[in-house]
Amino acid sequence: MKRMILLSIIFIMFLLLNGCIATQNNDIRVSLSTVETKFITNKPITFNIKLNLPYGVKGSAASLIVTSVDSPDNDETTISATRVNSSEYIASYTPNKNGNYKFKAKFMGLGSTKEYESNEIIKYIRVSSEDFPKILNISINNNLNDVKVLNKDENYIFRAVVKPNVSPSLNISLDASAMNGLKIGIGTNQQNIQIVTDMNNIELGTLTTGIYEYLIQLYDSLNNNLAVFNEPQKIQFIVTNDLLSPTFDLDYTITKNKINLETYSNSIPFSVNFIEDKNLDNIGLYKTKISVDGTDVHNGLFQNGQSKDSAVINLSTGLHTVYLYAEDLAGNSDDKTYSVEVKKVDIKATVTPKNNSGDIIQSTDILNNDDFVFFDLNVYAETLESTPATYHYLLKNLTTNRILYDETFSNTLQKSVTTPATQIEEGENTIQLEVTVNGGDLVARSGAFIQVQDVTAPELYKAEMTIDSKVYKIYDKDNPSSIATITNSIIQNKTPSIKVYFRDKSAISYSKDISLYIDGNGTTDNFEQLSVDRNYVTDKSIAYTTTIDVISFGTGQYEFRIPGSSITDANGNIEKDKDGNVVDYSFTLNVVN
Repeated sequence: MKRMILLSIIFIMFLLLNGCIATQNNDIRVSLSTVETKFITNKPITFNIKLNLPYGVKGSAASLIVTSVDSPDNDETTISATRVNSSEYIASYTPNKNGNYKFKAKFMGLGSTKEYESNEIIKYIRVSSEDFPKILNISINNNLNDVKVLNKDENYIFRAVVKPNVSPSLNISLDASAMNGLKIGIGTNQQNIQIVTDMNNIELGTLTTGIYEYLIQLYDSLNNNLAVFNEPQKIQFIVTNDLLSPTFDLDYTITKNKINLETYSNSIPFSVNFIEDKNLDNIGLYKTKISVDGTDVHNGLFQNGQSKDSAVINLSTGLHTVYLYAEDLAGNSDDKTYSVEVKKVDIKATVTPKNNSGDIIQSTDILNNDDFVFFDLNVYAETLESTPATYHYLLKNLTTNRILYDETFSNTLQKSVTTPATQIEEGENTIQLEVTVNGGDLVARSGAFIQVQDVTAPELYKAEMTIDSKVYKIYDKDNPSSIATITNSIIQNKTPSIKVYFRDKSAISYSKDISLYIDGNGTTDNFEQLSVDRNYVTDKSIAYTTTIDVISFGTGQYEFRIPGSSITDANGNIEKDKDGNVVDYSFTLNVVN
């Protein structure tokens, strides 16, 4: 009897140790829960499958059933669970697409025909930050002559220059392998982003002159059109009719592309200014480059366009080939090649302009019209370090041909002098110092560049009339004696064209529609619309042309007038009288018998 009781106790302990207590099938309940709290693609999700009572019969099995709700066929995947103990199993699932999923657990005991199901878990799987869709490429469907794609920068994933009245068409390719239900939207601001249906042909409409920015956003349509990017991606279109190439500004004497420089040391600074004046519909510099003897020594890149780029390089003594290149945002470019010879000499002069405070005036500074300037003049000569000599200093403004300083110092060791204060003419001025030693034994030259604020309105300085293909000068402020005599026989019953010229110390800007009024010989005002001649030499001189067909010329005097308000310069100067009233530009034509 004792032996039977002992065997029973041992058998019960064996069952307890194996977690197998006989249960009624109807008592089994299965629950399903997750370990993670965030659900994202390509990250495993761990599921706990638990029984309310131990069921330790080996061979019993639990599984995880995964259903993709957003797939067309409600794809279902079954994953076998791993037994942890008699009442707990564990299973793992890694989603590779975003969307809504259903999860459910099933359990079946060994030898049982009944399958027990857990509660159902419905979760939305987001795309992980590592697997966010990426914009792989944006290309343009337009003719390449109409659109120029620029390099990307830190603010924009795509930038391009477009000709006016062109409708850009975009092609956007994405890397979205981990995302279903992706939509793309584009708009000019957050509030008007519109979903597009065709990523291969996104039409933006016709663009006129200006700068346009668009936002690109990706949306998850399976999650209430949730935005994928924290910040929309930006693209930019620069629309311009800029047809003018950048220019180069070098303050050196250039003879047939040859520049000769002298230095007192073994090298000399060489300065280059790249210019793209934005006041004349120019969009701004994009790229600049200087190479010396085939080696690049300066590279400028300006994603937003820049009016000017200044660079200073050092050239050693000897003969060098200097290549300059400039390109604007519209794709207009120009290049120049110079032969630059640098010689080491026994004498060298320097001229240093300074303001009233004693500060050096840089070439990029712009002085007020009433500022005074002093010049420190110096000369160096190894052969004259301890020998008295006669020095003649001649300082001249080459732009206006005005002598600023002219003095001679005899039998002296002094090799420097400061000039009296003087005012410099408005605009850009090239200053040259020439020092002659002992009547011409040694000569040294140096220069400086000074800019003074322009306070004068653009000047109408010349007018020409073309009659039967022959050009007649009818107004010339600089040389009145060159004005032609127009007789009645030359002009009568003809339809002449007229060309007027303006100039200024700074860049000229103008109205798009400029009228030329003609009054004379008893007529009332007649007028013609002038069109700009874009083939002018610099941005400080400009010409307009028109064909005159509103009046028949005969013997008499005719006054031509152009409204002063239609012509201005970069500093806002407009033609006015002494009382500050805006006045017309005018000149007269006398037709004689």
